Amino acid sequence: MGESARKDYLHAYGFLLENTPFLSKSKGLLIDGYISTAEFTMLSLPKTLSLPQQSHHNIVSLAKQAGFQTAWLSNQGMLGVFANEVSSYAKRSNVVFFAPRHDGQPAPDSALLPELEKVLAKQSDKPRLIVLHIMGSHHDFCQRLDNGVQFDYQSKNLSCYASTIKETDDLLRDVVEILKKQGESYSLVYFSDHGLKHTGMGTPELTLRHDGDTYQSFEVPLAKISSDDTKHKIIKTQRTAFNFLKGFAQWTGIRTPELHEDGYDFWGEQADLPNQKNNLQQVNQMKQDGLIQD
Repeated sequence: MGESARKDYLHAYGFLLENTPFLSKSKGLLIDGYISTAEFTMLSLPKTLSLPQQSHHNIVSLAKQAGFQTAWLSNQGMLGVFANEVSSYAKRSNVVFFAPRHDGQPAPDSALLPELEKVLAKQSDKPRLIVLHIMGSHHDFCQRLDNGVQFDYQSKNLSCYASTIKETDDLLRDVVEILKKQGESYSLVYFSDHGLKHTGMGTPELTLRHDGDTYQSFEVPLAKISSDDTKHKIIKTQRTAFNFLKGFAQWTGIRTPELHEDGYDFWGEQADLPNQKNNLQQVNQMKQDGLIQD
């Protein structure tokens, strides 16, 4: 689970800077048109990962009921206003890890990789669900960087932001390499919880911040990369994160009446339609906040 990555800042979706060399070329599926449930993590993730008004029915509880071993590895805080509900999902897992902070600052997301290797080192005859919750492109962007600013784009803040996307792409590459070494079949899904909005236009302070009144605050990346994929594929279709739990059930092979809909394929080409169970109508009417051009 990524953080604050808006789709149009990824080269894999057309951004001019090559900040996603892994996602741009890896064999797998990209959904172009994925819309988050909300513009803030504390609103978005609960609506994405659990049934409406039933937070006890979420991806972890569903997986455990289906016989999965579960692990939740997080670089985001366990306690606090913004973390409580999602942390409650995490604590239901068989293995729980929250990366410690140093002088109040989160560790690099790469700190989760050794923990992933520890989980995989334990032999299991059951399928496994492993959640990695990263800091990704969370503000302050320049403080997120483990490898420094790698791109020059419009302002210091946006240069750092484009660089955080590269570090997330590097992390996904490293995760897949670790999975390959296991010699087992695997499948990885990556998405961001929400996007961001430009602010400070025409000033050196040009940056991105949370907001709920622009389309790009909701349009985020969604990728699925599996060991049996044979080609790089992009599907341009509007998909709502309110249906993510249906896609999760299809992805993991779990069947349950609450998440089954005849003929529906979350990973397919037919677009989701606006209705009272999602926010597509509202988001589609929002103003555009496109990329800054020279």
